Amino acid sequence: MENKQTLGNAISNFEQQFKRFQDSGNKPPEFLLPKKRSAEAIARLSPSGKHAQGKKIVLQTYGQFLAPEQSFGDYSAIAQQIEDDKKLLVQAYDLFVAMVDLNRQLGDEQTFISDFTITSPLTQRERYTVGRDFVYLQFWLQWEAKRTDYVPVLRLARGASGWQLIFIPSGSFSWTDWEQAVVQLLEEEFYKNKVLVADDSDAAVEARS
Repeated sequence: MENKQTLGNAISNFEQQFKRFQDSGNKPPEFLLPKKRSAEAIARLSPSGKHAQGKKIVLQTYGQFLAPEQSFGDYSAIAQQIEDDKKLLVQAYDLFVAMVDLNRQLGDEQTFISDFTITSPLTQRERYTVGRDFVYLQFWLQWEAKRTDYVPVLRLARGASGWQLIFIPSGSFSWTDWEQAVVQLLEEEFYKNKVLVADDSDAAVEARS
């Protein structure tokens, strides 16, 4: 019971940090919001407001994450980078969940892991930190890697330069309007009539048990 309370405290701490992060004005992507956005939100996928072109860019970009070699060629450096980034995100996710499980097993009210920030090369990729492409990795992590209990977020580091990779419980996170429009479009195009399954990684199963 005591260990479970410690885990609850740790999760509560994540949520409190996330709320402070939102209140600071650096609001990350809203995630897993059950309600659907309006068609106007999808129309804003393109900065120019061109609905069809915006949809085409979104679908093409996610297709690149699904099959980099088909999009860029078998020996393309870009394709290899995307594959590496997907592996890095899965590795970071599994490491985070393992730390949560370790905290539950070995921690107590006085001694426990309090900082769950993950160091990863992903925090150095401008396409994810400054650009908008991290939404495709987040979405891929759910549907293809089947990691759904937590959501990866890139945020500006407090008190230091650079970015941090953190994970937020999925129930405490939701997409922004623009990102929800992207998600809705991708779900309809690539995963229509499919159900998002629960996280079946070994670390996640251990953490939930």
